[in-house]
Amino acid sequence: MTINIIKLLSDKSCMAKTIMSNDIIETIYGNNSVKGHIVHLTSSDIDVIIDKPFEEISSELHIPYFSRPHNSFCNKDKKINKYGIETAEKLLVRLYEDCRFFEENRKQLVTAYLETDSNQEEFEKTVQERHRVIGIDTLAQLIDKYIKTSS
Repeated sequence: MTINIIKLLSDKSCMAKTIMSNDIIETIYGNNSVKGHIVHLTSSDIDVIIDKPFEEISSELHIPYFSRPHNSFCNKDKKINKYGIETAEKLLVRLYEDCRFFEENRKQLVTAYLETDSNQEEFEKTVQERHRVIGIDTLAQLIDKYIKTSS
């Protein structure tokens, strides 16, 4: 498994308020080109959306207050730092893995969803036992996109 950052466009500024941006990240994962962009960045928060080969699924990561003296997604000059780029890349790759799992297993997952009588909480537990999805919000997005539209 090779993960290489290909490019990060623009000098992303990082401020206390939310920044909307078109910063694009491209990563080679296995033999696949995976693209996404950062939609939210502060020193303590980062949010990434996958654009290719899947789309419209996002994931975020937060650095707790007590850890901020030691970790940040930005440098002191308010530009995204190496840790921020690495984190965005990891989130993007994980989104790819999660979307791929849902797409490849859609039929079985829809059946499992229907067996839980469309009880999302019970179904989420079932999914997490088979494939640990990156976060609760991401899991809800995946269920809405791949399961509810197919059932």
